[in-house]
Amino acid sequence: MSDIRADELPEFRAWSESFEPPADTSAYIAQNVGITAATVLSELFFPQLTKVRDCVVLASRYDPSNFDEWWESTAGDRVAIERAINHVHLWDLFEASGEAEERALEVLARRVAQAWRCYAEATFADRG
Repeated sequence: MSDIRADELPEFRAWSESFEPPADTSAYIAQNVGITAATVLSELFFPQLTKVRDCVVLASRYDPSNFDEWWESTAGDRVAIERAINHVHLWDLFEASGEAEERALEVLARRVAQAWRCYAEATFADRG
């Protein structure tokens, strides 16, 4: 799966091309994304994490009893527990309108996964 550029997205392209010369992504952010939205979106890429029994999980999804249920049902399989508790569907957060936005969601999912891996490794370097 290849990457996607902003100018492949119809909404951005239409907005950008309304300027002469066409506006770039920095101009789009400055005109269309407020501090609140940017802050909330940054939490998607760099969520608060917590470590429980050597599992790194989203703090917002951590519930002790739910964690214990996963611990028991997986016999303490750290990977399975993290996969279950940290599972997020971007398609539940964003509604794609068209093929380009579907592709963009796939790229976004890979970027979020990469950010989480890097962030978790940096935050919990001792975990190994």
